[in-house]
Amino acid sequence: MTELPSVFQIAEVIRLSPGKMSEYIRAVYQPIYSKDGLKVAGFEALARLDHPVLGSVPPALFIETAERTGHIGEITTAILDLSCRKCAEWNDGFVSVNISAADLSREDLPELVADILVKTKLHPSRLQIEVTETLAVSCDSHFSVLDRLKNMGIMTAMDDFGTGHAAGARLFAHDWDRVKLDGGVVRACLDSGQSGKAYLNQLAEALHCLGHQVVAEGVETNHQFRLLREMECIDYLQGYALGRPQPM
Repeated sequence: MTELPSVFQIAEVIRLSPGKMSEYIRAVYQPIYSKDGLKVAGFEALARLDHPVLGSVPPALFIETAERTGHIGEITTAILDLSCRKCAEWNDGFVSVNISAADLSREDLPELVADILVKTKLHPSRLQIEVTETLAVSCDSHFSVLDRLKNMGIMTAMDDFGTGHAAGARLFAHDWDRVKLDGGVVRACLDSGQSGKAYLNQLAEALHCLGHQVVAEGVETNHQFRLLREMECIDYLQGYALGRPQPM
C-alpha cells in the first residue's frame, strides 16, 4: 500500500511551488441528474492533485493544507478555469465549483470569475458556485461577494444543508438558486421509515416554498434513488448510484 504524504510534506511542496500548483491540478466531474434519472443536468467539478513527488494526494489533505498556508486561491482559480473550459464544450448543462472561505474573502473574486467566463466563452448562467452550509454561517461579509456573483447571472448553491446549527437563518441571508441536502442527512431520513421520509419531503417542500431548487446528495443505492424519485419537491439527484466522479 502506497504511504500517503504527510501534511508537512504537502505544506512544504505548496510553499516551495508558488505559482506552480495549478500545473498539478486536474478536475473530475460527478453528474447531477434530473429527478427521473434520465437526463444529466450538470456536473460538479472536483479538484484532484497529482504531484511528481507526492503522487496522487487525497483532496481532504491538499485542500485543507492549501487553505491553512494561504494558497487555496491558486487551486480555486485553476479548477474554475478547467471546469469552465470543459463546460463550454458541452451543448448544454451547468458546471458547479466549490469555493472556500478564503475565496469569499477576496473582494476581487467576481472580477476573477468574470475574466474566466470571458476567456472560456461560457455564459454565466452555466456556472454554479457552491458554498457549504457551515462556511455560509461563518462570516456575514461573504454574502456581499455571493450577491455580486449572483448579480452577474451566476447560479449559487448552499451545499451540505442540514449539518449546521444556523442553516435556516442563512437561507434568508442570500437568494440561493439551489440548496443541496447533505448526503448523510438524506440517507438517515430514508433509513428512518415513514417518519424520516415524511420529514425529508417536508424539508424539500419548505425549500421550494422559499424559491430554491433542491438537490439530494449522497444517493448510493437504487432503493434510495427510487424513494427520492417519489418526492415531488426533489429536483435533482447526485451520488455514486448515479455516477462517480470521472475525468472528462
